[in-house]
Amino acid sequence: MVGRAPIARLLLVGGVAASAVAGCGGKIDDEQCRELTNHLVDLLSKEGPAPENAEKVKASVKNDPRAKLVRQETCAGKITRAQYECMKKAKSVSDFAACDR
Repeated sequence: MVGRAPIARLLLVGGVAASAVAGCGGKIDDEQCRELTNHLVDLLSKEGPAPENAEKVKASVKNDPRAKLVRQETCAGKITRAQYECMKKAKSVSDFAACDR
């Protein structure tokens, strides 16, 4: 069972990163936001204490209504294509968050 702490951390980091990169230009859709969420979970897992839990966290986030709300409010239609490409290539949470520049 995945605890609430990883989900809350993901939503907080994802929401902050996504809202920080809200911009103009060709925007991404909800499916691409899901891809970014999964990539962020992978990055958080690599940097966290239990990388083996990445798939469990992804499943929990996928089924958590808060994750959908965060995607709708801060990601879909708000992140540009360039920011999306930058985030997909990110090798760390810091790199991911830096894509707002």
